[in-house]
Amino acid sequence: MRLGTCLGKRIEFCELGTRNTDITAQTLLNVPRSSVVYGRVVHLIGQVAEKTGLSCYTLRYYDREGLMPFVHRNAAGRREFSEGDLDLVDLITCLKGTGMALKEIRHFVELSMEGDASLAERLQVYRQQRASVDRQIAQLQAYRPKVKLQGAVL
Repeated sequence: MRLGTCLGKRIEFCELGTRNTDITAQTLLNVPRSSVVYGRVVHLIGQVAEKTGLSCYTLRYYDREGLMPFVHRNAAGRREFSEGDLDLVDLITCLKGTGMALKEIRHFVELSMEGDASLAERLQVYRQQRASVDRQIAQLQAYRPKVKLQGAVL
């Protein structure tokens, strides 16, 4: 592992053969405070918190609860998130935001880790959650006139 800088930003990269040949100077310029390891961009938990709006505590909690088995840990035990991992964190955030329980999200993530073999079951979960969201929207729309202030005296 070799350390370097790019416009004053710390960058780590490996010197193992051609693994990092797909990382161009332009790619490095567009990756502030991230590491490049084996030709892939790696974000630490603070960077992920900053990008997603979730706290480091929440990310650690989700990891402990089994929602992020895809996250790699480096030799020091620190979590390293790839760009693809950020997409999965966004998906977890979305499912949580729709009211899905952590237990159900964990099950969905486990199914996702199985790949195409679980596609039909994941589609069913999506459809059920979509129906749940539609019910929530209908309920909120029913409440909306009750909270609308049209000259009402409080």
